[in-house]
Amino acid sequence: MRTFETNVANADGGDGTDIGAFEIQATSVAIVSTVVQTLPDNDFRVPGNKNATLSRLQDIKQSITAGYVDQAIQDLKNLRKRVDGCGPSSLTDNDDWITNCTSQVHVRALIDKLIVNPVP
Repeated sequence: MRTFETNVANADGGDGTDIGAFEIQATSVAIVSTVVQTLPDNDFRVPGNKNATLSRLQDIKQSITAGYVDQAIQDLKNLRKRVDGCGPSSLTDNDDWITNCTSQVHVRALIDKLIVNPVP
């Protein structure tokens, strides 16, 4: 099982047991970019998908900084479509860019937080 190196503690379940998931109160495009950069290239369907993800995140960061928050949210929703597989079947979708389900679920959770609270 892959763990992610971040400055965030693992979440505890209701009974205090470690559930192995990151409980992230807030995130930023910079944090998501850092996570994506640290993923191995073989977590992506093709090598260019990593660069495409990072490029889109940079554009989103610039949109937020420039005050185009609605555009940034739409761009985040579009990017999320590229990491929306790995559901109950534990399979990626054909259009997913990240094909390692552990990595995909982690990145998707961060994108979901950004959609609700876009921070550069």
